[in-house]
Amino acid sequence: AELIELRGNNKINSSAMQSVFAEMLETGENAGDIAKKRNLIQVSDTGFLEPIVDKVIEGHPEETQRYRDGKKGLMGFFVGQVMRQTGGKANPKMVTDMVREKLEN
Repeated sequence: AELIELRGNNKINSSAMQSVFAEMLETGENAGDIAKKRNLIQVSDTGFLEPIVDKVIEGHPEETQRYRDGKKGLMGFFVGQVMRQTGGKANPKMVTDMVREKLEN
């Protein structure tokens, strides 16, 4: 149940869920302990992510303008940059929503 809750609350992604489940079967440890021990918990703190999103957007003015001119495919570029800055720990859906909001407002 804890594993399902971690996934349902977007604290781990689907591939992490599979990995945690496999380790649960092997070790008998609970899902939360495994996810923390293996550093699989996603960052969903907007206070932490917002300055990173801002920095990425500000650091790429040409791509920002191209996105605003209609090159919506650049969303992946911006999300990728944020993911790189967070070591892959950011919640990608949350990052996508934050980037979209900032680029379209």
